[in-house]
Amino acid sequence: MEQKNKLTEEEKAYQALRTQDMQDMPDLWSRIDAGFEEEVTKQKTARKKRRTRQFVLVAAAILIVIIAVPVGISSMRKSNRKEMKTETANQHKKYKEEM
Repeated sequence: MEQKNKLTEEEKAYQALRTQDMQDMPDLWSRIDAGFEEEVTKQKTARKKRRTRQFVLVAAAILIVIIAVPVGISSMRKSNRKEMKTETANQHKKYKEEM
C-alpha cells in the first residue's frame, strides 16, 4: 500500500512539474517569436539598405555615362576641328609657296 502511495506522490510531483513546464512553454515560445521577429526586421532593413545602395551605384554609373559620352564626343570634335584647321592652314601655306 505504501508503494502505491509513493508512486502516487511521485506521479503527483511529476504531474506538477509537467504542468509547470507546460505553463512556462508558451512564455518561452513568445520570447523566441519576439526574438525571431526582431531578427527578421533587422534582415529586412539590411536588405533594403543593400538594394538602395545598389540602386544609387547604378544610378551614379548611368549619370557618369550620360555625362562622359557627350563630353568625350565633344572633345573629339574639337580635336578634329583643330587638326582640320592645322591641316587646312598647312595646305594653304603650301599653295601660296607653290604660286
